[in-house]
Amino acid sequence: MKAKITVPILLAILVSSLIISVITLTGCEERKGDQPEMTISFSRKNLYPNGVDCNLNYAEITFFLTGSPSFIQNEKILIDYSMGTFVGAVSGGDANHVITNKDGIAKGIFRASENATGVVSFKARMNRFRDVEETTPLYLFELPSIELTTADNIIAKNSALGITVKISDSANNIQNLSNQPITFSSNLGSFAENVVRTNENGIVDNTFYSHDQTGTSVIRAALDICNTIYEEKNISIVTTLDEPILDIEAARIKLYGDADLCGRNKTDIYFQLEGDYDYIDNARINVTYNSSIASFDGNGNTGHVITGSDGYARGIFTAKPGFIGQTSLTADHEIFPNTTDSINLYVFDLPQIDLSAESYNIGSQDSTKIIVQLSDEADDIDNQTIIFTSTSGNLDHESVKTDEDGRAVNTFHADGATGPVHIRVNLDFCSNRQETITITVE
Repeated sequence: MKAKITVPILLAILVSSLIISVITLTGCEERKGDQPEMTISFSRKNLYPNGVDCNLNYAEITFFLTGSPSFIQNEKILIDYSMGTFVGAVSGGDANHVITNKDGIAKGIFRASENATGVVSFKARMNRFRDVEETTPLYLFELPSIELTTADNIIAKNSALGITVKISDSANNIQNLSNQPITFSSNLGSFAENVVRTNENGIVDNTFYSHDQTGTSVIRAALDICNTIYEEKNISIVTTLDEPILDIEAARIKLYGDADLCGRNKTDIYFQLEGDYDYIDNARINVTYNSSIASFDGNGNTGHVITGSDGYARGIFTAKPGFIGQTSLTADHEIFPNTTDSINLYVFDLPQIDLSAESYNIGSQDSTKIIVQLSDEADDIDNQTIIFTSTSGNLDHESVKTDEDGRAVNTFHADGATGPVHIRVNLDFCSNRQETITITVE
C-alpha cells in the first residue's frame, strides 16, 4: 500500500528545499571569492607633526567597498597604525575601526603624534572578509625651515637680481626637501617664476626684476604647503648705483670718562653724506661702537642717525666712567655698505691736582712760588692749561701750561696785601676740578 503525500507535506518539503538552496548558494558565493573590493584614499600621505598651524599634521581618509550590497553595507573595517591617533566617522567607528554606510563608504582622520618622524604603516582590513585588506605608507616629516639669500641688497631700477632659497630640516631628509614648491612674492617688482620647486638638495634659484620703479621692495619666499614658514628680505631699488660719500667728524676726540660734571665725557659726532639726493635725504646711517664703554644718542636712536635733506645728521657719543684707552665709532649707509667712515676717540681719566706753595707765610712785600702737580692713570698730564686766581695780591700769569711731567709753576706777589690770601687753581677744561690753598701775608 503506497503512502499518500498530502499537500501540506509537499509544501513543507518545497520550503525546506528552497532554504537549503539559498544557504548553499550563499556559502558557495562566499567560497567562490565573490568578495567585496576595498580601496582607500588619503587627503595627503606626507604629514608634518609640527605643521599644526597649516593643518598638515593629519590626513582625511576615505574607505570604499565595492561589490554585492549585502557585503558592503554596515561593514566593520579594522584599522592598525602607529605614531598617531585615528577617529572613525560617517556611520560610526572609534580609534580601531570604521563602519561603512549604505554605499560602502566610511571615513576617518589620522593625526600624527607630536614630534614624530618616520614611516607609518597604515593597515585596513574587513572584519568579515579578513583577506580583504590594504596597507598604505604614510610619511611623517619635520616641516622645513627656509633661508633666503640675494646677490645684493640694492639694485638699480630696470635691473635683475639673483635669489636663492634653501630649505632644511634637522634630519636632512632628501624626500622631504626635494620637489617642494616655493612661492615668491613682493610689493615692488616681479620674479621670473612665482612658484619654483626645490632640487634634490632643497635649493631653488630665481630672478627678481625691479622694473621702472624705486623704493624698498620686500621680497618673500614661503613654503607653498605652509605659507607661515617664510623669510623676507628688503631690497632697495634705486635710480643708479653710484654710491654716496660719507664723512664723520667729532667735535673733540679727547674725552674724560669721569668728567660728566664738566661735559668733557661726551662729544658731538657729525655725519655728512654727499651724492645723489635720493641717497642722502632721509638716509639711515648705522653707527657701531663698543656699548660697554660708551653710549650713543642719535636723536633718540642708540644705533643710527637719520639725515636731513642736506645729508647732515648729528649724534652724541658719551664715554662711560671707568674706561681708559682708545675706542672707535664706525658709521655706514644702510643701503650702501661700502659708504662708510670711522673715527678714533681717546678716553682718559680726569687728572688729580696737587697744589702747594714754596712758602705759606710771607711778608706784605714778598713773593712765593705756587706749584701745581697733575697726576692720572692715562698719563695725560702734559700741556694741560691751569687757571690761577687769588683773592688779593697778584700772580705772574692767569694761566700756565703743564710741562711733560705735569708740573705748572706760577708766582704770587703780595704787593702790600695783608692777611689770608686764597689762591685757587683749576683745570681749564673742567673748572670743577680745582684746589685751593691759603697764604698768610703779614
